[in-house]
Amino acid sequence: MWIERTIYVTAYKLPGILRWFEVKSVFMIEISPLENAIETMQLANDKINNMVQQHLNDPNLPINPLSMLLNGIVDPAVMGGFTNYEKAFFNEKYIYEHPEDHEKIEKLKDLIAWQIPFLTEGIRIHGNKVTEALRPFHERMEACFKQLKEKVEKQYGIRSLPSSVDDRQGSRPRSMVRSFTMPSSSRPLSVASISSISSDSAPSRPGSDGFVLEPLLPKKMHSRSQDKLDKDDSDKDKKEKKKEKRNSKHQEIFEKELKSTDISLQQSEAVILSETNSICQNAGRGWLYSKDLASS
Repeated sequence: MWIERTIYVTAYKLPGILRWFEVKSVFMIEISPLENAIETMQLANDKINNMVQQHLNDPNLPINPLSMLLNGIVDPAVMGGFTNYEKAFFNEKYIYEHPEDHEKIEKLKDLIAWQIPFLTEGIRIHGNKVTEALRPFHERMEACFKQLKEKVEKQYGIRSLPSSVDDRQGSRPRSMVRSFTMPSSSRPLSVASISSISSDSAPSRPGSDGFVLEPLLPKKMHSRSQDKLDKDDSDKDKKEKKKEKRNSKHQEIFEKELKSTDISLQQSEAVILSETNSICQNAGRGWLYSKDLASS
């Protein structure tokens, strides 16, 4: 089954602190059935490995999810498991008609071989934690896995897990399937789609799994709070200007009233002075008149 996949190239790598990202370009690719099989096997191995590590780090986890996962792979009564891949891609007809897929076929075989050590560790943990009521279920699963293991190791070789898994390290595990089965340059695109492809070379911080997370945003970009503060400052400046203008108008009115008051006061003082002068002159005349009478 062919798959059409759409890839969006964003301005910054995901995930990030922004609520939306600018899309720089969009393009579509087609995933062939063989490439789809490789991705499916790789995701299945990652899932087994992660669950095994979780149970190694926390023995109190419930066993039911592990039971369902292991039984679905060891005894695939409905889907058929990777046997369907063997029938579709490992036959002479397909290899003859598609010589360009030789490397991809080898990758798929390698992933099938790597699934056995992960299943071995998972079944071992399941046997240690299983209850007596589920003991028959576990014994049947062990029998199916024994047959599967003999077949895979005979056809695709024997793989062994690194010592870090057996030592039950408490640190968070990284995917050993990606490390030991496929180089980073030749992984399928669906694996790379976990983190979006970026067109910029902006600095970014690495995540805990080694993937690059959100970039360090440029200093010129402002947050909403900064924009709000700038708006408040502009509103405050406008209010200050209005207040100064209003005060200046009041000052002009006050000065006009003060000038009119000074003019009226000057006029009244002039009248008072004129009246005082006239009184003084009249008093002087009266004094001279009285002096003349006295002398006569």
